[in-house]
Amino acid sequence: MRKLKCVLLILIFPVLGFSQENENKEHEINRSRISLDVGFPNIVGLSGEYILPFVSNHFSINADITYLPNFVPNSKTTISYYSLGSNIYFNKKGKGLYFGFGYGHLPIRTTEIENKKVDISVDFSIFNSKLGLKIGTTAFIKFEIGYSMMFYNIEEANYYMDETYGLQINPTIDFLHLMNGKIGFGYSF
Repeated sequence: MRKLKCVLLILIFPVLGFSQENENKEHEINRSRISLDVGFPNIVGLSGEYILPFVSNHFSINADITYLPNFVPNSKTTISYYSLGSNIYFNKKGKGLYFGFGYGHLPIRTTEIENKKVDISVDFSIFNSKLGLKIGTTAFIKFEIGYSMMFYNIEEANYYMDETYGLQINPTIDFLHLMNGKIGFGYSF
């Protein structure tokens, strides 16, 4: 009987140690991520993401920020973009395929056109949905494609286009349907 107990202990301890090691490796997830993204609606900017430690690492929160000064030739125009959203990963390691959604704000402000001082701005509110793929662990690349709805004030947008570029457009709806997409290169820690 004593020999049987010793044999069982010799067989069980390595199995317990192995399962404990695998369990620890599964929980070793780089939760914080930062990346440089190029695409629409953020044009070029930084993105941050944090994988939440509950619900088997399926959920994350993310934020994007862009600031582009003097983006338009012959004028002083700044374009900013910032958004807050969430991603839902299909696997337990916070990588691979994911679905995401978020809300963003895109203000455009012009203070000078051809050496003439002006103060004209237009704001867009953007609801985004996306399907993405994150490849890599510490250094990674991500691809996203999706759908955006941009809401704006019609009179403000018409006034901005007329005063800044001499374009007179008369949209009849106060939102636009657009495809969005971006590619990002980043680092997890």
